[in-house]
Parts: sequence; C-alpha cells; structure tokens
Amino acid sequence: TKVLNVFPALLVIFGPWFLLLPVMEAINDGQTIGKALFKLRVVKANGEKADIGHFIARHLLDIVDYLPFFGIVGLIVASNSPQKQRVGDQLGKTIVISTRPV
Repeated sequence: TKVLNVFPALLVIFGPWFLLLPVMEAINDGQTIGKALFKLRVVKANGEKADIGHFIARHLLDIVDYLPFFGIVGLIVASNSPQKQRVGDQLGKTIVISTRPV
C-alpha cells in the first residue's frame, strides 16, 4: 500500500515530463527546445519523419536512461549501439540526428 500512496506523487512529478517532451517533439518536427539549440532532431531509425507514437515510445523508458546513476545507463547503451540509440530510442525505433549543414 505504500507504493500506491507514492504513485500520485510520481504522477505529479513525472506526468508533465512524459507528456511535455513527446508533444513538443511532435509539434516541433522532432525537436525540443534543447534539441533545437543544439541543432538536433528525432527521426525514425530509417530517417523518415517520426510521429507522436514514436515520441511517446522513446520517452517510456526515460527513467531507465536518465535516472539511475544520472544518465550513465543511457550513455553506456548509446555508446555501444550501432546507431547510437539509448534504450528509449531503441524502443521507439528512433535516432537523433544533426540538422547542421554538412
């Protein structure tokens, strides 16, 4: 029952995060504010434009990628992935690409 008592607090804390990022990426062509500043964009793994389903799926595992050990899990997974995908990107079948001109 203690877990059930914590659930509303977790929803208040992580609910906006979970909703904000996928929605922002969906309406801003795969970019959050941070990605836009660093000239990055999220696309499907095949390079096509991702949709809201891809963005939601990629953020389902943010807690695995970011929270344990301050993001080291996501960093290790991405470093060892052929397409440099973190766990969430693998689930969402997405990659992060540069929008800078070559």
